[in-house]
This record gives sequence, C-alpha cells and structure tokens, in this order.
Amino acid sequence: MTDVRLSIGSNGASMWWLNGERVLTLDGDRRMVEDDCVSQRLTLKKGRNVLRFALVNGPGLSDLCARFIDEQGKPVTGYTLVNSVK
Repeated sequence: MTDVRLSIGSNGASMWWLNGERVLTLDGDRRMVEDDCVSQRLTLKKGRNVLRFALVNGPGLSDLCARFIDEQGKPVTGYTLVNSVK
C-alpha cells in the first residue's frame, strides 16, 4: 500500500517508528486527541510491517491511538493487526 499516512494521538510525548524508521514525534504533555499528528506519505510493504512507539507520561493512565489513513483522510482497510507486546 503506497501513499498511506500514520495518524496518531497520545496524552504525553511519544515517538513512532515504522519498520525501524522514525516517522512521527509528539513533544510535551498534552491531551489525547485523535489525529493530533499525521506522518508524511508512507508505504506499507507486502507481509509484516512493524509499528513501534514509545510514550513518556507522568503519573496516571496513558492514552494513545493510531491508524493508517488514505489521501482523503479515510481509514485504510485490508490489513491485519497482531499485538506482539512482550
């Protein structure tokens, strides 16, 4: 899939990588807002793509959201998510 964008929100500073390449950074303390930051155009390769993030948050709960969107800002479909948190 070509020309997709990663659209994220987090309630603290966060950094996001796709397949080992940093694609987004949010600085500072904030409220979690959907689509707060959108990446440059990305390509999802055939097979496994690895999306990683680091979230820095003070006391309390952490909130975040992420999705891939197309050129019109609509959610991309046709892929499967696998949670591999260890």
